[in-house]
Amino acid sequence: MTFNEILKQTVWEDVATALVLEYPDLGKGLKGYRKAFDALQKKDPIKTEFTICIEQRAEDENPNELFKYVFAVRPQDNYNWGLCLMPWNECLGMQVNENTLRQFTPPQIVACVVWELTYFGFDEKTIKAHVQKWDEVD
Repeated sequence: MTFNEILKQTVWEDVATALVLEYPDLGKGLKGYRKAFDALQKKDPIKTEFTICIEQRAEDENPNELFKYVFAVRPQDNYNWGLCLMPWNECLGMQVNENTLRQFTPPQIVACVVWELTYFGFDEKTIKAHVQKWDEVD
């Protein structure tokens, strides 16, 4: 199942609830996530060889605290790729790992992926501007 197929199964209210439960420090800061959710709904997926994975992991500093580690993998390499700089159309076309599908609900999956995609901004234009600033520094 692709991320786009999971996204189409969800409604914003359920994703917002999952975001607040997973990231309680958000408070009332859901507006940008809603913007990203709506933008993703309007995009066309591009098929890719990446697979999205979500794993429950313990914090290094505090092993009793768990967090969701969200990443993408490709069959030909043994590397975990971050989603935060990937084109959103490609993320929509990614398959979602079977273990992820068994362990998390569609709203939880969408909440975690949207959180990762928006790490540097709530739209692709803002994210691209961040990348361009990094390129200028190099």
